[in-house]
Amino acid sequence: MQTSRAPTGAPTVCVFSKSTTSSIAEPPAQTSHLQTPSKSNQTCAPNLYEYGDNIEQWAENALTQTKSKKLIVVGCSVGGSCALEVAKQAPDRIAALVLIGTNANHNPNRQNHRKYVDFADNHGVQAAWRHYWEPLLIKDNNKEAALEAERIALRQSVEHLTNGLKAFHLRPNLIDIVAEANFPIHVVMTVKRHYRCVYLVGKLALLPTLWKFAFIRSA
Repeated sequence: MQTSRAPTGAPTVCVFSKSTTSSIAEPPAQTSHLQTPSKSNQTCAPNLYEYGDNIEQWAENALTQTKSKKLIVVGCSVGGSCALEVAKQAPDRIAALVLIGTNANHNPNRQNHRKYVDFADNHGVQAAWRHYWEPLLIKDNNKEAALEAERIALRQSVEHLTNGLKAFHLRPNLIDIVAEANFPIHVVMTVKRHYRCVYLVGKLALLPTLWKFAFIRSA
């Protein structure tokens, strides 16, 4: 990934779910090149699940975490959608976005939303983990990641888990925010998805100077 410096004094706001923010001590490695001088450096990692069941509420509350005029907003998966929503609500405060495995061109899926939420409500967090998410990590043959993800998942309450599920499946399409961005967007994703991302950038005819890419072997 090429480097791009944000304005001096811009803190990093990490908009992940509680499952990841509870263990964040430093900004993600992918954003290290965006860090500002130590005197002004600040990292906020709010617990999004506590803010409700939609990314509009998540973004609104995330923006209250700092009064800084400029922000570097980092989001992974649905957190990336939240980062885009932050940019939608306060475009003048965005110094840069870092989107990790984020699909901005998403359309709400009410059928999946209901299926996952009902299962979690009826069977609990552990059963939901075993049924839906554990097989995905086992398929990738990443035992270390699977164990860590399980530990994180089982810390969640059913309420917080269903908040996350609703926000994920019902999040709005935010591709227009990407297309109209006048700030740097740094994209981090797995190698297997990079062709889709490059195609999307070309299709939108975005200025290449605003886009930086980093590809990793696995999520």
